[in-house]
Amino acid sequence: MAMEGISKKWMVSEAELDDEQYKIRQLKFDNYLIEGCAGSGKTVLALHKAKEIQDTKRGTYLVVIYTKALRSFIEDGVKSLGLDASKVCHYDDLSRSGISSADYIIVDEVQDFSREEISKLINMANENFIFFGDDAQQIYTSKTHNITLSDIESIAQIDSKNHKRLDKNYRLPRKVAKFAQSVTEKQNNILNRCTRMGKEIPMIIKCKGLYQELDYIINTIQNERWSDVGILLASNKEVISVKDYFESKGIDVEYKYDERRKTYNTLDFYSNKPKILTYHSSKGLQFENVFLPACEVRSDSINYSYKEALYVAVTRTCSNLFILYSNELSPFLKSIPREYYDFKEF
Repeated sequence: MAMEGISKKWMVSEAELDDEQYKIRQLKFDNYLIEGCAGSGKTVLALHKAKEIQDTKRGTYLVVIYTKALRSFIEDGVKSLGLDASKVCHYDDLSRSGISSADYIIVDEVQDFSREEISKLINMANENFIFFGDDAQQIYTSKTHNITLSDIESIAQIDSKNHKRLDKNYRLPRKVAKFAQSVTEKQNNILNRCTRMGKEIPMIIKCKGLYQELDYIINTIQNERWSDVGILLASNKEVISVKDYFESKGIDVEYKYDERRKTYNTLDFYSNKPKILTYHSSKGLQFENVFLPACEVRSDSINYSYKEALYVAVTRTCSNLFILYSNELSPFLKSIPREYYDFKEF
C-alpha cells in the first residue's frame, strides 16, 4: 500500500484542519490541557505543534506517545511533517535514550500516565508543556488511581482558560457511536460529536467456539477483500493464540504483544495485512474494519479497566465493527439497546 493511502486515513495537513482544530494549532505557547474524544485529532495536533516549534526554531521539543503501536502508526505523519523521528518517542524510551529535558514537552494520551510520570514530564519542560487526553479512554485506573483531566489540570497548575476542548469526532460513524456510548459510563456524549453517519451498524455474532469466530473473520476479510483490518483482543495471551491460528491457515498477519517482559512487534501500517493487537495497544489507532473476537464474560484477571478498554476498542473503526463471542456475551455489551446493532448466531 502506498504511503499516500495510509496518510489519508488519519494525517491531515494544516490547511485541512477545521476551525476548531486550527484554533488549537494557533495557540500561543503556554501550558495547556487539550481535551478531545476519540477521533478528534489530538495526535494530529500534537504533531503539528511540534512542527511549529521546529519550523520557528523556538527550541527543542519532545512528543511523548503512550503506546508503542501508536508510535509505529504515526510514522508517516512524522515523516510527512519533516519532524525529527528521535524526538517523537514512547515514554519508556526516555530513560533508555538518556533524554532528561526539552524546551517543549507534548504528551498524547496523558490520562494514562501516573501522577509520578506526569510530574516527571512537567519537570522535563524547560519552557512549556501541552497535554492531550480523554477521560473516557483511560484504561489503567489501578495505575493512575482513576486520575481525571481535572486532576491533571490541578497537578500541572494549568490555568482553567488553558483547558481547551475538541468537540468533534472525525473517525467514528454515528451508527457505531450509539453503540460505543452505551459501553462507557463516562458522560462524553460522543454520539453528538460525530461528523459522519456511516453505512452499517455494529454486528454481534455468536459462535460455537473461538475457532469458528476466527474462521468467520478470515472468511469475511477474504470475501470482502478488505485491506485495512484490526483484530483486537483483551490480552497478550489471546493475541498469540489468534496470531497462531491465522498463521496455521497460511494467512500472513502482523501483530504486537508482550510476553515474558519482551515485546514482539511486526506491525507495518504500510501493508495490507490484518493487524492483531490488544485493546491497550490499539489506543490512538484507526482501521476501516475492526473485529473483536472472544468478547465475553471473563474468568481471568486483567490489570486494567476492562470496560474502558472495551470502549477504546469499539471506537477504533471508521467503518465496520464486528463483536464475536462463544459462551456468554460480556455484561458491558448485554445492556446495549438492541436497535443499536444487528445480531447473528451460528
